[in-house]
Amino acid sequence: MNSYSSKKLIFVLGLPRSGTTLIHQILASHKDVYGAGETDILHDYFLDPPNIFVVLSDATYARRLSVYGHSNNTSPVLEKFASKAVLFNNFYSTSSATLLGVASLFTGQYIGNYPHKLNETRDTLCLSLKKKNYKLLLSSWIDKASFSKEKIQCQDTPRLSYNGDEDDDWDKIRNAIEESPKRPLFVYLHMKGGHDPWNLPEEELIFGKGKLDTYDALLYKADRQFGDILENLRKLNIYENSIIIFSSDHGIGLGKHLDQVSYSRTYNVNLQIPFLIKIPGVNASQVSNVYSLIDIRPSLEELLGIQNNEPLHGVSFVSEFNSSAFQNERCVFGIAAFQNYFSMQCSSGIKIIYQKDYDFLYMFNSFFDPWELSSLIDQYSTENFEKMAHPFIKFIAYGGKSYAFTK
Repeated sequence: MNSYSSKKLIFVLGLPRSGTTLIHQILASHKDVYGAGETDILHDYFLDPPNIFVVLSDATYARRLSVYGHSNNTSPVLEKFASKAVLFNNFYSTSSATLLGVASLFTGQYIGNYPHKLNETRDTLCLSLKKKNYKLLLSSWIDKASFSKEKIQCQDTPRLSYNGDEDDDWDKIRNAIEESPKRPLFVYLHMKGGHDPWNLPEEELIFGKGKLDTYDALLYKADRQFGDILENLRKLNIYENSIIIFSSDHGIGLGKHLDQVSYSRTYNVNLQIPFLIKIPGVNASQVSNVYSLIDIRPSLEELLGIQNNEPLHGVSFVSEFNSSAFQNERCVFGIAAFQNYFSMQCSSGIKIIYQKDYDFLYMFNSFFDPWELSSLIDQYSTENFEKMAHPFIKFIAYGGKSYAFTK
C-alpha cells in the first residue's frame, strides 16, 4: 500500500508469538506496501473522538521561528510545545493568500485563482466532523474562505473573532463544553501572526528596529498568544486529551524577496509554514517528508475513522506517527493569488516557480538554498526538465478553475 496513492488497509491478525511480526515485515518489504506497525491510537479515537484545536498564525514563515532554528528567540512557547508534539520540517501552504490556504485545509483540495467560478460542490472537513457529532466553533475567516458552493457546510456554526484574541471566544468555547460535556469540539482559531501592518510599540521591538526585526517581534507576540491559548485549555482541563495543531495560512515576503506582499509570490518564504501537532498517545518526533495544508483533512479523517469517498488531492500523514521512513517522491503545489505565479515543491528539494504572463521560470533546491538565490534551470536539459516538470504542467493547466489535476 503506497501511502501516497492508496488508502487500502491490510490487517495482520494473530495470537502473540504466532508469526504476525514476520508476516508484517514480509509485506512491508514490497515496494507498494507501507508497514504502519502496531498501534491502538486509531481504535481509541474511533470510539472516543478527542477535542481538536487548529490554531493558524497568519503570515508565519517557518524559518523565522526559533523552534525551526532561527537565531532570534521568536518562539519559546512553541519550543516547549514541540517537546510533546510532532514537528514537520517541510510543510507548505497551497497558496500565498489566506482565503485559498484556509479553503485547502478544509477541503483537502487545491483551490484555483478564481474559485467563485466553480460549479461543483465539494465536501469539507466541516461535514466530515459532523458525522462524528463534533460541535464546531470557527474563526470568522471561514466566511471569507474560497469554498465555492460547499461553504454552506460550515455556516451553521458559532463564529469566533478574526484574531482569536477576544474574551468572548473563550466564553463560547466554555459554554459549548458546559452545554454538551461529552460532545467533542472542533475549534479553529486564527491569529494575526506576522501579517501586516507591521506596527508595534517601541517597547515590543525586542530584536531591533529593522523590518526583519519587526517581523520577528510579531512572531514572538503570536507565540505568546499561542501560549495563552494553551493555558486556557489547561484551565478547562482539556489540554492533555486534545489534538492541538499549530500552523499558518502562508508565509511572507522576506530576504531577497522582502516586499511584505506575501500573496503575490510563491517563493519558499511565501509558502513554507510551521506545522506542529500534539496528539494524545503519540510521542514527540520530527517529520522530514513533504506535506501541505491539503493533507490535514485526510489525516484527521483517518485518525477519527471517518469514511470519505470523495477524491482528495491531500494524503494522510498518520503513518508518520509509527515510522520515520522516507516516503516515495512527492510534490506539492502552490499559487500566488491573482498574479499567475505557480510553484512545485518536491521531496527531493527541487522547487520550480513559473509566472505565466512574463514567461518567468526558476528552479531551486530549496532544502540547500532556502532563500532561493541560485537558479538551477540551466543545469537541466530540455528533456530532463520536461520529465521532471510533468506534474507541474498538469497543475498549471487547471489553474483557471479547480486544479483537479488528479482526475
